[in-house]
Amino acid sequence: MKETIGTDELLARFAKIYTGAISDSLDQLGYKNQVLPKELKGLTPDANLYGTALTVRGEATHSEDPEVVFVPMLKILGDVKKNDVVITQPHDDTCSHLGELSAAAIKARGGAGAVIYGGVRDVDNIHKLGLPVFHLYTTPADILGRWCLKEYKVPIRIKNVAIYPVDIVAGEIFRNKQAISLVVKCPGTSRRLDRCRDAPGRPAASTLLRSCSYRCCLY
Repeated sequence: MKETIGTDELLARFAKIYTGAISDSLDQLGYKNQVLPKELKGLTPDANLYGTALTVRGEATHSEDPEVVFVPMLKILGDVKKNDVVITQPHDDTCSHLGELSAAAIKARGGAGAVIYGGVRDVDNIHKLGLPVFHLYTTPADILGRWCLKEYKVPIRIKNVAIYPVDIVAGEIFRNKQAISLVVKCPGTSRRLDRCRDAPGRPAASTLLRSCSYRCCLY
């Protein structure tokens, strides 16, 4: 009988497993396009995170109407739940897509962090908040007149990686400050899991992947 694991316990178990072992197990399952672009990096040296994906899609805009630019941001921040990782595909590289106020709201509502395939600002203040964040670049440029959130809790794609709402998100910074970024699927069962090589961490990763019915993202 398959073990039933709650979200908190599932995330705690993933946090104990080396992400390379999880990635290797996924490769054995045939999921080859689970790694997010290597350009993603941790905002701080301790930006490790484990949570469930709250996906965001945005686009460039010239609008300065608060109803277009700020109201959608307030709505998503109000929907952040415990363990959520806000993962954003902005389709834009002109401004910051996460700042101190948004980070503070995510933290206050129990969110586990953010993965922004774009820009971040207010770095020192976000660091003080203790919210783990992965990003591409930093810039002081605000979203007003540059970018808006179009929808959230929808499937998104970052390069060749598909990410769905409630995917498991795991982020890790190595000693050389290189971030590992992967998206992982966790099917309920798979015979191929039994063929994973017996290396450190792989048996635990295989057992965990076998026991849950989530998809997962590792960063």
